[in-house]
Amino acid sequence: MKRISVFVLCLSLFTGLLSGVVLPPWGLPLEAEVTPQTPSSSTAPPVADIERWLRQLYSPDLATRSSAAISLLSTNHPAALDPLLNILKGVPTPNGVQAGDKTQEREALVTVIKAFGFKGDDRAAVPLMELLQKEEQEVRDAACQSLGRLRTPRAIGQMAAQLQEPRYPVSAKVLLVRALGQTRDKEAVDPLLALLGVEVQSALGGKGSRVQEVGPPPTKELREAALESLSLMAMQSFGKDVEKWQAWWNLNKVKSREQWLADIVERLEETSKELRSENESLRKEVAQKTIALLSDAVSQKNLKPLLEAMKQGHTEVRLFAIKEISKLNDPSVFPHLIVLLADKEKDVRAAAVQALGEIGDEKAMDPLITVLNDEESSVRERTARVLGKFRQGPVVDALIDTLKHDDTALVIAACESLGQIGNQKATEPLSKLLNREEAKIREASAVALGRIKDPRAVTPLITALKDKEERVRWYAADSLGNLRDVQAVEPLVGLLSDNVARVREAAAGALGKLGSEKAFEPLMKLLTDSDKKVVEQTSEALLELKIESFEALGQLADVLCNNKDYRRAIQVLERQLSQFSTSEHHKEKLWDSRLKLAEIYRLQKDWQKAMILYDGLSEHNKTDMEIKTGLVLCLMEMKQYDRLLELYARWIKELPECSKEWWKGRLEVLNALFEQGNYARVVKAIDAFLMEDPELGGSDFKSKYLELAERGARKTHALGGKVEGLPVP
Repeated sequence: MKRISVFVLCLSLFTGLLSGVVLPPWGLPLEAEVTPQTPSSSTAPPVADIERWLRQLYSPDLATRSSAAISLLSTNHPAALDPLLNILKGVPTPNGVQAGDKTQEREALVTVIKAFGFKGDDRAAVPLMELLQKEEQEVRDAACQSLGRLRTPRAIGQMAAQLQEPRYPVSAKVLLVRALGQTRDKEAVDPLLALLGVEVQSALGGKGSRVQEVGPPPTKELREAALESLSLMAMQSFGKDVEKWQAWWNLNKVKSREQWLADIVERLEETSKELRSENESLRKEVAQKTIALLSDAVSQKNLKPLLEAMKQGHTEVRLFAIKEISKLNDPSVFPHLIVLLADKEKDVRAAAVQALGEIGDEKAMDPLITVLNDEESSVRERTARVLGKFRQGPVVDALIDTLKHDDTALVIAACESLGQIGNQKATEPLSKLLNREEAKIREASAVALGRIKDPRAVTPLITALKDKEERVRWYAADSLGNLRDVQAVEPLVGLLSDNVARVREAAAGALGKLGSEKAFEPLMKLLTDSDKKVVEQTSEALLELKIESFEALGQLADVLCNNKDYRRAIQVLERQLSQFSTSEHHKEKLWDSRLKLAEIYRLQKDWQKAMILYDGLSEHNKTDMEIKTGLVLCLMEMKQYDRLLELYARWIKELPECSKEWWKGRLEVLNALFEQGNYARVVKAIDAFLMEDPELGGSDFKSKYLELAERGARKTHALGGKVEGLPVP
């Protein structure tokens, strides 16, 4: 129940805000003109209401306190007014309502003070002047502010009279002087000028008489305060120059009240802007709190508070409610959203359009088509985009008609929606737009034609490749790629030399989609382009071409390798091997391609794939040292030491002329095993090598092998004479 009451309060505050009321810093509306309240003989509100409001004056929530104070004042009945006046006077609250602590008492007092100021009720003038003597700064400031809002002749007269009271403290008089300045009322000028020694009519109404001072003359502090207040009212300052103040007043005192107020309003224009900005931030703060409360309704899928918020309140709240309602996919919200299509707020209308589009009910088509004629461009544009979700004939016809509109944003949105729908009925109207003056419209129509994919669009799009605007050219190129018509190959090839990189990139991409081998040579030349994105797109396009030439694929693979584009080079070589795997004519050349591929795999550290290729190559060409070296590198990286030792043993027999290389390789393998801790295995292997060749491959290696064997034996002995199950003698 508490959440519901707070939510209702927030919504009621929003209703006031939307009616043009301004929020003061403490959360309540500030009226431009205030009529003082007088006691009424009307029926008093229920006692229970008064007691509830009095209790709420001590609530920790500012909005609750403010609402309670205003409710009590608004009854305009002594039964409610007297307790408020008693609070100002420090009299205990009636009906047993008590504050919890001093903080609550002070907050209640400040709230009541500000409420009297908000209502402009001059019955509070005397107790407010007494409160200017309080110790608490917050209380004094609030009393001063509210006195400044009491703009009645009676209140101003009472304040002027109090200035002449000798027993009234100077510090309180200073605040009173500031309050008189805040009234900005013509009647407040005389008592302020009197403090400067200017001859004026008596503030109490004495014609032609000088304001009489009672007690000591004004202090320096009082005079300075009077100067500040007068400067505030005059929107200028003459300092301590009494004659200039006298001249200013002689010029202005003859003005009517209307003239006086008009001058003030004019000079306050800049200040008003700042106040409106501050006010808007406060409105947003309240909106955010309300949205937080509405989030509970969203989580519970409760439509009622969302529908209520959608109809009233801050625009931000309404927009939130509309957005969330659209997510619930409840058919019952449809009529509520339709009503909002005629809302006075353009943002609300646009949100309602979006929500109807999200729901996707076909019943929304006709109302939405009507909104294409909305007075606001942004709403029309949003509607045109939303209609792209509907594919029925009436929508297509309406959007085509919209293409004739002079609203550029609307036409662009209609183009996008027609492209999304994909109805070829729009091809001809869209093609005509390629001749529109607005470049943005030509762009949008080119994109839409590419999405519709009607062959009739090929010719106008080819013409658009020569458009003066680069974005039109590249969108036309993209669309021609989507249409996949070979008529576009030659024009697109011509676009590869465009002076704009983005256009060259688009042309390359389009040629890739067309897949014609005719584009191979022009695209190959583009691989040297200075723009990295162009090169990237060109490389991708070349992969898409239907290349039937073995040599062309090899050439492409070489260029990609040189560019260190190994990923695409692998794709090309794998394609070549697959495409020509059964070709006897290219049988030997395929071994070269496998070697290239193996080397690329190795560079990419794909050791497994590289090893498989090297293994096959090694069997094919038993004498090629480059192949064997590649195989060895792969096996070492994969730590396949047994396989390596087997290969070395075989190669020593098969290629004795390279025995030095094989004995060196054996030593590298044993050193790797030693580093792994396989000491006994190393010793056993060297013993086997000695039986094979007592010289262990020659003088270059014998000492190294023997040294390694000795170290292995020592390590084996130190480990207890057993490593990997092998005993040590």
